[in-house]
Amino acid sequence: MAAFAGEYVLGLLDDQALADAAALRATDGRFDAAVATWERQLAPLLDDAAPVMPPPRVWERLRVATLPTIRRPRSWRRAFGGFAALAAVAAGVVLLAPWRPAPPRTLAQLTLPGRGMFTVAQVAYGTLVTPRAVQLPAGKTAELWLITPGHAPVALGLLDPAHSRTLASLANAGGAELAVSLEPPGGSPTGLPTGPVVAESIIAKL
Repeated sequence: MAAFAGEYVLGLLDDQALADAAALRATDGRFDAAVATWERQLAPLLDDAAPVMPPPRVWERLRVATLPTIRRPRSWRRAFGGFAALAAVAAGVVLLAPWRPAPPRTLAQLTLPGRGMFTVAQVAYGTLVTPRAVQLPAGKTAELWLITPGHAPVALGLLDPAHSRTLASLANAGGAELAVSLEPPGGSPTGLPTGPVVAESIIAKL
């Protein structure tokens, strides 16, 4: 997760990964703290790095190779060329080539009849659950469960109808089942589903 936060700060993410990072920063305090740490550690390098003007052919090659796929935050665009190498050394990382996270892979779609759906996708830093026009009954919250044959349901957490949520990776849980139940505020009081199960889906095998 720390490496992904560093890629986010340095502006090396493509459009989809950038959207994933923004959603993660809004929902995961650890990731947001990692981003802040990277920003705090890299900011002094801006003062130490002397500007270097590369030959025109370098800019042209960079434009052709990167502009269609990489969106860099405006505030870092000018500084990146001057301190990218220093940042890699400071972080103890040798950058042989720009790292691009694998594209999201859909694991499951949990449809709530008449109330929207949650999509579950494997991303570079875990599993991302994203609401799609979800509307819950008043006084109810959605809780996600992992169900494997021969075992009691395992609570994976509460789902916000308006914000994405990051979970530990479910990439190795293919064939198991995900379910969403409606629970009182704060979730199930028993550690098991107590309300109606309103969505179910088998986790795809990757």
